[in-house]
Amino acid sequence: MKHWTEEKEIGKVWKIYFSRAIYKIFGRNLMIIYLIFPVSFVYFTYYFISGRIKASKDFLKRMSKYNKKIKSNIFHCYKHLVSFIVTVCEKFAAWNGDIPLKDLTLKTKEDYDKIIDLLNKKKGIIILFAHLGNIELLKALAVINEGNPIQNCKINIVMDFNMNKNVNIMIASAKNSKDNSVDFIDAKNIGPETIISMESKLNNGEIIAIAGDRTSSKSDKFNLINFLGDEAPFPYGAFLIPVLLKYPTYYFFALREKDKIIPKRYDFYIYESKIISNIQNKKLNKNNKSEIVLELTKEFAEITEKMLLKYPYQWYNMHSFWAKEI
Repeated sequence: MKHWTEEKEIGKVWKIYFSRAIYKIFGRNLMIIYLIFPVSFVYFTYYFISGRIKASKDFLKRMSKYNKKIKSNIFHCYKHLVSFIVTVCEKFAAWNGDIPLKDLTLKTKEDYDKIIDLLNKKKGIIILFAHLGNIELLKALAVINEGNPIQNCKINIVMDFNMNKNVNIMIASAKNSKDNSVDFIDAKNIGPETIISMESKLNNGEIIAIAGDRTSSKSDKFNLINFLGDEAPFPYGAFLIPVLLKYPTYYFFALREKDKIIPKRYDFYIYESKIISNIQNKKLNKNNKSEIVLELTKEFAEITEKMLLKYPYQWYNMHSFWAKEI
């Protein structure tokens, strides 16, 4: 089956701008209704005819082994797709700051407090995230500090510009032109100069956010990690960066409570990487570097799996993910 980078992005550019216009005119709630009726029916038909529904069906079949309420039938595939489509609106809402702080529930206060302490001291951190839930709510990380927001906290998101063209357009259209709190780093152009630039950003107290669940291409180096019962490829480079830089590293998840399709409240989870915290004074060499990257990847996969079992319908890797499927 195709690697995810070979799949065509869903939707045309004009549809993104059209959706953005609807959001501006009618707001968050009516936008969600518009996405569910009739947009979801159109996309579901496309998914069904094109065969891309198979990825959702295979995923739900895998999840049914852990949760007997989940089935891999048409109804559950449609529910999964609707959950995915609704996140389009939620991305707009997150970038606009339209999700009230009262709707964000912090589930891991101890590790969150560590982040707040670091950022208040202008010490940068690295965030590793998965395509699970609403990663755009990372922007709210610095402002849910019990009414004491961190000032001038900048987030730098690493993404493949070529593979996320429509996503980039959506983000650009959603961002306030005066909002300089978010910037992007092209994942395809990471080299020694980029690492030095990242280190400079971290020294300035900024956040570097990296997706840990997608390889950029078939040729990318990866580690095969047991994930929900089978081996899946996780990108080597995404986990090498925290190992090389040795800055405090955390895993971040923002998920609709109780895995609801219609959003009301979000659960925030932040976990510190024990692997990175344990290598602060450790000298790296060619051999132990690869071992540490592997251990860090396993840690990320274990925590992501735990979150996925609680919030299965918010898994948005809508492609063949496991090694034997690719």
